[in-house]
Amino acid sequence: TEFARSTRPFFLVEAIYERNGSANGQVVRMQAYQAALSGATSGVIGLEGLWQFGSDWRSLLNLSGALSMPTLTNTLGGTMWWKLQPDSAGTFLTSGIGSGRDQAVAALASDRSYGLAYIPALRSVTLDFSKLAGPRVRAQWIDPANGTAANVPGSPFPALGAQSVQPASNNSGGAGD
Repeated sequence: TEFARSTRPFFLVEAIYERNGSANGQVVRMQAYQAALSGATSGVIGLEGLWQFGSDWRSLLNLSGALSMPTLTNTLGGTMWWKLQPDSAGTFLTSGIGSGRDQAVAALASDRSYGLAYIPALRSVTLDFSKLAGPRVRAQWIDPANGTAANVPGSPFPALGAQSVQPASNNSGGAGD
């Protein structure tokens, strides 16, 4: 809702750091994808040992959250990302949304040429493919941990209505996103 009201760009600043309490690479990804698909222009996140340049700072560059950020960049970079509009009304991602840290998010291109959804936990969600230009919709799973892509079973789908989809298993890093 804030995206629709705002006249200024916003970005994610200082979210939960990886290795801070229970935060891991999946939490870092979740924060980044939720921000990006909710209309953020960018994001900034740190890591305590990294910004302090402790003796192990180089090894921190290899944490799973940091290593998975190029997938978000490549996913958005391979699209006309500037056309994305958050699905804040839930007309594209219609069920399985969840809430809080477990909230799935989606965005649609203004010309209906594509949509993106991020699901932070392994579960079924329903997407309304009639919101996309048809007549058929090619759907893919992108592993946010390593960037590999696979067709969703049954794809391409008719662009006629709601379709329930669920990832077959955890991602390559063992998380459910």
